[in-house]
Amino acid sequence: MAPTSSSVLVSLQKNTQHIRNICVLAHVDHGKTTMSDSLISSNGIISQKMAGKLRYLDNRKDEQERGITMKSSAISLYYNRPSPTPSPSSTDNQTEYLINLIDSPGHVDFSSEVSTAVRITDGALVLVDAVEGVCIQTHAVLRQAWMEKVRPCLVVNKVDRLITELQMSPLEAYMHITKVIEQVNVIVGGLYNEEAVQDTQAASDSAPNTTTSSSSSSSSSSSTSTSQPTDSNTSEDDLESKVFDWSVEEKDDSSIYFNPAMGNVVFASAQDGWAFGINQFAELYSKKLGMKEEVLRRTLWGDFFYSPKEKKIYKKQKGNLQPMFVQFVLNSIWEVYNSVMVTQDREKVDKIVTSLKLNVQPRDIAALSKDPSVTLQAIVTSWLPLSEAVLRMVVDKLPSPAEAQAERLPHLYTPHDLPASASTEERERAERIVQSMRQCDPNAEVAVAYVSKVFSVSKESIAAAVRARNLVVMPRRGYPSSSSNPSSSSSSTPAPPTPMPMPMPMPASTPSPSQHANSTNAPPPEYARAAAGTESSLLPSSNTPSASSSGGSEDSEEFIAFARVFCGTLRRGQKLYIL
Repeated sequence: MAPTSSSVLVSLQKNTQHIRNICVLAHVDHGKTTMSDSLISSNGIISQKMAGKLRYLDNRKDEQERGITMKSSAISLYYNRPSPTPSPSSTDNQTEYLINLIDSPGHVDFSSEVSTAVRITDGALVLVDAVEGVCIQTHAVLRQAWMEKVRPCLVVNKVDRLITELQMSPLEAYMHITKVIEQVNVIVGGLYNEEAVQDTQAASDSAPNTTTSSSSSSSSSSSTSTSQPTDSNTSEDDLESKVFDWSVEEKDDSSIYFNPAMGNVVFASAQDGWAFGINQFAELYSKKLGMKEEVLRRTLWGDFFYSPKEKKIYKKQKGNLQPMFVQFVLNSIWEVYNSVMVTQDREKVDKIVTSLKLNVQPRDIAALSKDPSVTLQAIVTSWLPLSEAVLRMVVDKLPSPAEAQAERLPHLYTPHDLPASASTEERERAERIVQSMRQCDPNAEVAVAYVSKVFSVSKESIAAAVRARNLVVMPRRGYPSSSSNPSSSSSSTPAPPTPMPMPMPMPASTPSPSQHANSTNAPPPEYARAAAGTESSLLPSSNTPSASSSGGSEDSEEFIAFARVFCGTLRRGQKLYIL
């Protein structure tokens, strides 16, 4: 795929219904940056073969050397969803989406960077290693997403390790994956129960205390005589209504759990570049089996068994039948891995490519005897591309900015009560601002933004980054050239002329659809990670002293921020008020 032009990204920012602002959360080494590489490669910014090796969003030298993410980095991606046939009654049949993605660290020492990412996004991709399962930071990021009212989706990553390392059978892998999803749901259920108890307690505390007098009179009478039947009955009724609120059980919590049948779970191998959801196999087998796609969505996960002879689905195991997820999904994936990585059967590989109608280059198949991993990646990325499964789940299951702000606004922002002396005009203006924030209105009379993190950058470093952006065509693409600096051999590109004291990637666009909509200098997608503050007006002139020569004066630095625009439009030269 060729890189998307900046004009397309700018135009997509005008439609909030087709914007998704997401962050990637996980325990350390569960595959966040590798998955981000695969998503970036879908936009033609890097090669698919370099995904997982380049670590595109780990731009700092120490990040590349240590192999871990230390700072949150962001990028804007284009996604064209292959939607079903548009409905004639629908007024909006657009399928193009703008995905603003933030990759966050997984190490506990950098948990503040996770907070930075969560607070300016609407949804989260929570990755869990299929082998290691739920870890400490998995619990921490789930709690943080819950507290910030960020809707999560689950990615069970590194499924390939169940085949190559643990050498599980498809049925054993199914049982193992089921336990991993259950572990995650236990955490989510605990968070839900905690919130339900807190809400019940808060409602009980706010209710007027009408039993004070009756309880005091009953205690005084108990010292002189036995309790009266009426008093005991009254106290029992009061106790029942005060201790437990039966309305808690009426709440429907089914939507908060992860369930592959609901479409909020994806199974993936970011290292090999493949992923799938239940919907993809439901579409595939609905034509082969002659069954409704909706039925397969509900039955491809769970204890459902299909009898090929009777062509029926049973809820209980019958004979030697396997669960449908094993029979139709895992068996196929295991067969590909065994044919390529174990037996290296060229004839069987050709049959798989032909039957699945895959577009695989002959040179990739010819590499079977020398490097089977090349053949494997070519087959699985053509069959089950990771970007398609993950971004499709993001578009279908995570909210748009307008939808998310309506839900999160009471949690993020509560306007201060105006004084009694406030005029009617001031009250109406405050109400209009709140309404603009709920609607994510780019034409609001006041621009409202939430700054999640601010740090200083030397002007010399900003100038060096912009010079590299203007001189180097498609940086970080492909393999490092032979003329690269030997000292930067751990990275895929030469180091910048001046070491960057903080991560160069910044949020390319905030959840507001209009942050760059009115800008005529919007960067092309290959440079979308560059900071919004690196404009020509911020660059030092030729006679401006550098940071080192100026002795660290205030004029040698600029402030850059991670921010989310809730309404209005930020323009160059605009005056901002700091609360």
